[in-house]
Amino acid sequence: MTANELETAIAAAQAGREEGFRKLFSEFSGVVFRLVSRMVSDTSEAEELTQDVFMKAFATLQGFRKQGAGFEAWICRIAYNKAVDMLRSKPPRPILIEDYAIGDDDEELTTFDNSQELADSTENREEALVKAIAKLPEEEQTLLQLFYYEGKTLNDIAFITGVNAPAVANRLSRTRKKLKKLIENK
Repeated sequence: MTANELETAIAAAQAGREEGFRKLFSEFSGVVFRLVSRMVSDTSEAEELTQDVFMKAFATLQGFRKQGAGFEAWICRIAYNKAVDMLRSKPPRPILIEDYAIGDDDEELTTFDNSQELADSTENREEALVKAIAKLPEEEQTLLQLFYYEGKTLNDIAFITGVNAPAVANRLSRTRKKLKKLIENK
């Protein structure tokens, strides 16, 4: 969607026209769903949250003004806050050792002992990275998702999370260091 098309869709939605709402939902529902599904880890909850985000966004769309961040950052901020609210309302999720098991039988475990082969294998490094990311708190996973998967700038992430850009940069740096330690200490 071009900048002009986006402005037209926003104006149409602000005027209460259905085609504006439809275009905005079509354009941004994927981004919102990816963000909230990464945070809540349950597809049905992520789908429900995505709908809630758009309902809130459309209800408050009259107040949207492009002030340092675009529409996508604005709606991602709503999504982030909704997901955080949902996570806060739930008891902490227990971490089960079975979730991080390497293999199902002894044969697979003995081949895992050969750490040089593991380190040389790109596929295994990617698997180790995915497992290490899964061990991080949701907030850190979300920062990684926004920066690396969604390609958001530090300023956009700062707007979405309500934290200033230097703090976001520091948190990303600490998270990368934590990931490195998790992978090295396998």
